[in-house]
Amino acid sequence: MNHLESGIELSSKAFNRNIAIYKKTIGNRQFGLVVKCNAYGHGLLEIAKLAQQNKLVDWLCIARLQEALLLRKNNITKPLLLLSPLSANYEQAIENNVDVMVHDIACLKLIDKAVQKVKKIARVHIKIDTGLSRFGLHIEEVVSFLGKIHAYPLLQVAGIYTHFSDADNSDLSYTQLQQNRFYSLIKKLHEKNIIIDHIHCANSAFASTGDLGPTNLVRVGAGAYGMWPSDAIKKITQSIEPGFNLQQMFSWKTTIVRIKKIGPNIPIGYSKTAISKKLTIIGILPIGYFDGYDRRLSNKGCVYIKGQKASVIGRIGMNGTSIDITAIKNVFVGMQVEIVGNKPGITFHDIAKKIKSYNPREFASKIHSEIPRVVIPCEAQTMLNKREKQDHVYY
Repeated sequence: MNHLESGIELSSKAFNRNIAIYKKTIGNRQFGLVVKCNAYGHGLLEIAKLAQQNKLVDWLCIARLQEALLLRKNNITKPLLLLSPLSANYEQAIENNVDVMVHDIACLKLIDKAVQKVKKIARVHIKIDTGLSRFGLHIEEVVSFLGKIHAYPLLQVAGIYTHFSDADNSDLSYTQLQQNRFYSLIKKLHEKNIIIDHIHCANSAFASTGDLGPTNLVRVGAGAYGMWPSDAIKKITQSIEPGFNLQQMFSWKTTIVRIKKIGPNIPIGYSKTAISKKLTIIGILPIGYFDGYDRRLSNKGCVYIKGQKASVIGRIGMNGTSIDITAIKNVFVGMQVEIVGNKPGITFHDIAKKIKSYNPREFASKIHSEIPRVVIPCEAQTMLNKREKQDHVYY
C-alpha cells in the first residue's frame, strides 16, 4: 500500500477454523452463515466467496434483496435465505432462487402476487415471534396460518424459525423460555403430522451454549468471524467445551502520512481534548470516523507500530487520527500501522469495551465498505505468521 492507503486483511485460515469449530459443535445440522450488513463489516463478496469454497457452509443468510442479487451476480450458488421482509420486488428474489421469510398474511399475499408473475414456486420460511416482539407470528397463530398457505399452491413451506433476543446474556433463562416455546410448537406440528424441512433458531451464542433439540439448521454470524457474542457467552461456552476458541479474522492497517513534533502545553486535535505535557512526537493517520474508526476511541484507542503500542491522542477527526509515537524509535512517514487486529487493545472486543458499546458487531459493521478487503490465503497467512515470530513485527 502507498502512504495514503488504508486496507483490511481477512484471514481465510481463521475463518475456516472458526467454521470448523462451530460445525464440530452442531454436528450434522446444516450451517447457515450470516453475511448480512456487508458480512458484519468484513466484506460481503469476500466472505461469500470463502463460504462458497468451504464445504462446511450450507447456507448464506442475508437481510436485503440487494445483497442476494449481488451474490447471485457473482456466481454464489449456495442456498440463500432472506431474513427480513420485503416491501416489493419478491419477483427478483424468487427468480434468483432466494428463500424468503414470511411473517404475516400481508407478506404472504405479496409473495403470492410475485409468484403469479414469475410462474415459479417460492420457498418460504415462516418466522415465529417467541419473545423478540419484532417480526413473526404468535405461537397460537401458526397452525391456522399453515392451513391458509394451502390456498397458495405456488408457495412451498421450506422452513420455520425464530430468533432469540437475549442469547448473549449470562442469564440464559429468557432464551430458554423462547427455546421452550419454539420447541413445543415444533412438537405440536409433528403431532399433527406437519413436517417442515428446515427448523432453525440458534445464533452464534445459542449454537455453543444451548440445546439445539429438534433444529437441523444453525445460523452463525459473529462467531464465524471470530467475534464472541459476549464475554459471558465465551465463559459459558468454554466451561462446556474448553477447546472452543475463536480467532478474529480481521486486520485493519494504514500508514503514517505525517510526523510532527510539538512542545509542552500544546493542544492536540479538535476541542483541545488533549494537551501535551512534554516534547511529543505525533504520527498522523489518514483514517477517521468517516472510515468507521469510532470517534469514541478519542484519547482511548491504541494502535501497533513495529509490534509496539501507540496511543490515540486527541479527538478523532472525520478522516484523520493522531497517535503518540514519542516512545517508538525510527518511525517514518509511510510506515505501516495496525489499528484493528488480534493484539491486546485492538481486537473488536477490546474496542467495543473502550467505546462502552460492549457489542463488537457494532464497531465492525460500521467500517466503511469502500476500504479494500483482501483475503489472505492459508499458505500466505502461515508465511506472515513465521515472519511475525522472527521479526517481532506484524507484517
